[in-house]
Amino acid sequence: MSKKIAYLILSTVAALILIAICYVYTEMNGYPWKHAQVKQEAVLYMKNKYNMDVKASGSSYNFKFKYYTAKVYDANDVEKSIISVEKQRHYDDQNLYKGYRLEDNYSEVYWKKRAEQETREAYPNLFASSRIERAAIDTVYSTFSLEEGLSSESDESDIVIPSEPDYNYTLDIDLASEEITDAFLLELLPVIQDVAKGERRIDFFITGREIPSGTPDRAGTTRLLSLTFEQLGTVGSIDDLRKEISEI
Repeated sequence: MSKKIAYLILSTVAALILIAICYVYTEMNGYPWKHAQVKQEAVLYMKNKYNMDVKASGSSYNFKFKYYTAKVYDANDVEKSIISVEKQRHYDDQNLYKGYRLEDNYSEVYWKKRAEQETREAYPNLFASSRIERAAIDTVYSTFSLEEGLSSESDESDIVIPSEPDYNYTLDIDLASEEITDAFLLELLPVIQDVAKGERRIDFFITGREIPSGTPDRAGTTRLLSLTFEQLGTVGSIDDLRKEISEI
């Protein structure tokens, strides 16, 4: 075999390997120019929808469902809370493909922050309790298109406030102890009874620390108290709360 033929074969094999590598990379990570495009589109989209000036902080590609997501934040937000803007396939009510459209989760980001702030202000003693290691409001991830998820109000920066999502929030509490003690339940009871009378629907999800391996029959388990908003109205005493404690 001449050197020229051997060189051509090696060049062809190298090219095929390079093509295969590029194919696998783009299938897993998307095309670089599409990452740049979705970030540019997201900046314009947020301005058009919310009158919000945002900066792009990155992007990602979902290789399973094949869509791009831009990560942006309000240019005036000192916390730089990330807002996701997804470029999703859109189908009409008859399930006919209508092309791509942008959808954002600003409603989730805004209302999660606001709900947590207002809940902390309403129940400072609970959040400051030494029996709690961590407490935070959690929400359901959801996205809305350009015409969806808008209220008629704007904030002090003239940014349109998104409409509040129609789902329950969750107050997620991690305790500093393994057990959910009566002392903690006494702190929790008035909060639950007050939340039950309010308009904001909050579920409670409370866990103790994982029980260590040295404990017979209970190693690796966790004490759990889980209550939906709809259950809160039935709670009249810590005895009612004790009945809802389980072990997972």
